[in-house]
Amino acid sequence: MTHDWGAVETVGLESGKAKAIAAALGDRLPVDAVGYPIGMPTERAVKAVRPPIGVSGREWHTALEAATEYFRLTSGMAELTKPALQSCSELPSRVWDLIFHEDNLDTWHAALALKGMMKKGSGLTFEQLRALRYLTDVTNKGDLAYKLRKLGVSWEVYQNWMRDAKFKAQFQAAAESILDEAQAPVAIALAKGAIDGKLENIKYFHQITGKYQSQDSQNVEKFMVGLVEILQGELSEYPDLLRTIAGRLTALKDRTMGDG
Repeated sequence: MTHDWGAVETVGLESGKAKAIAAALGDRLPVDAVGYPIGMPTERAVKAVRPPIGVSGREWHTALEAATEYFRLTSGMAELTKPALQSCSELPSRVWDLIFHEDNLDTWHAALALKGMMKKGSGLTFEQLRALRYLTDVTNKGDLAYKLRKLGVSWEVYQNWMRDAKFKAQFQAAAESILDEAQAPVAIALAKGAIDGKLENIKYFHQITGKYQSQDSQNVEKFMVGLVEILQGELSEYPDLLRTIAGRLTALKDRTMGDG
């Protein structure tokens, strides 16, 4: 579905809440083959968005897991209401009362958005959502300072937003998603450039496919092989020690040179 972002941006600033915004984004969230939402693992989500005061970390984790299971059982088509989640969870009512308190709903919605159970931007103000969309749109040119000026957002306001766990977590999740989605088209563009005979593309294509090593890497590789051969000759009577040294050398090579 192609989202009409223009419709989102015409929503009055006074509304600024998830319902008015989500309505413009469509009503179906992506799921995996088993029906679970496609989003951040719970272990990361509970660290990215901290629980409300009075809710422990374990209770926060359990609440998100309960919401995830309810989402799966209802194919993501039923609203995640307090009574619904209470019915499929052993958490005490106190926890759900705190989570669904009006002062904590934005935090809950932000956590659900990271998990993929609400639209991205849920739990944010309208201005934060508008900035999130603009800053993570790779078709918008210019550096961060230029984009903030276009948005009419000062650097101080942006810094304050980045101190807000709800905004920061969703900003980072959106950026990671962009990187994942860009891998396929970037690989295709790289391969096309290599086929067209562009030397830099050919060199990098060989690097990522393991068919090319710089001269420095080749020299280090030869040194490591020679060193292992020397150690094998000198420590043949100490096989356990030899295996330990070989393992540590391999780890050192992986840390300094990578796998290729």
